[in-house]
Amino acid sequence: MNKTLSILSMLLFLNLNLSAKYSDSLFIQQNQILRSICKEIALIGDEVAKIDSSKFRSQVKNFSTELSDSLINKITFNIAESNQKEEKSLGDFLYNSAADLFGAFLGASIALLLFYWQTKKDLKAEELKKQELINNKISYLKSVMNSVINLSEKLRNSGVKFTKEIKNNPYEIPELQLYPLQDFRRLDRIISDESYFYAFMNYYGNSQGSIERYKDLSSLSDYLKSQTDQLFQNQLTDRESDHKRKMNYKIGFETVSNAASELGITNEKSNPDLHRDIEKVLKNYQSKLNEENQTDLSLHQNEFITPLRDVLLEYMFDIEEVRKVLDNIKSISQIYREIPLQNINVAEDYSGFLVILESVVNKLKIKFEEIKSSD
Repeated sequence: MNKTLSILSMLLFLNLNLSAKYSDSLFIQQNQILRSICKEIALIGDEVAKIDSSKFRSQVKNFSTELSDSLINKITFNIAESNQKEEKSLGDFLYNSAADLFGAFLGASIALLLFYWQTKKDLKAEELKKQELINNKISYLKSVMNSVINLSEKLRNSGVKFTKEIKNNPYEIPELQLYPLQDFRRLDRIISDESYFYAFMNYYGNSQGSIERYKDLSSLSDYLKSQTDQLFQNQLTDRESDHKRKMNYKIGFETVSNAASELGITNEKSNPDLHRDIEKVLKNYQSKLNEENQTDLSLHQNEFITPLRDVLLEYMFDIEEVRKVLDNIKSISQIYREIPLQNINVAEDYSGFLVILESVVNKLKIKFEEIKSSD
């Protein structure tokens, strides 16, 4: 703008000097020349108005330089040419020149105002888009937090039922109802995402309180994610360990059962009392078996293994084979006692986990309510 004013001053100065040397016809020609220059300024103003606001920033410096250089060259050329033209009065020349210059200046000013308005509009649209993205991130964060809280409640109820069933029947580990754990992992990914941290700071204020609140969310999310992953892994491990113990018991039971049958047969004539006692235990055991209780370890242990042990103890000093069967009975009886003990330990571990889970979820609920109340 300063360069434009300098050009106008130069133009007026040159014309005043010319008025002392040339006649009125000369000023007529100068007036016509200046009109053409002003028209060029107006055309340049129109071109400025058409420039894309995103490109104008890089072109405005060239525009200003080219405009001033063009005017100076045009004025210099036309002044030299006007020395050979007819003259006219200085007053008409100044009046017409001022009118044309004002029109050109007005056109350029409108173009600049349009550029300013468009730039301001673009910046406002960018700011609205940025704020919308922040709002969407915070809304998504709250949605996932709410899902995690609800999922934790379901998981807790499932764990309570799980531990209760084990305590009622410690020889069985029921299947723990595990819900999809993706939300726990999703919350952990969100909290670990730096863009969500900055969105949180922008939305709730860049203060120490907001930073501490976000750190608390991060700690709670880390714990929930790690513990629920561990819970899922523990469920698989605990059931697998229980299955292995029961398979070992089954193998030992079959070994004892076969050995007892063979022992009764081989002693049918040499030791009829032993034969009779073993046969009695087998018949009593078989009479209580049915399709529903074949997996009941207590039935196998209490109706066959324990009575058989009591019978064989009377003959252990007389028959070596009896002592071998008793050794096998001792081994599977140890497995039988370990099964409920190990399963009760599993139930206690789950109970401890549920206490901590409830505490963490309660803290998460508090943070969630704080976030909602800050909206």
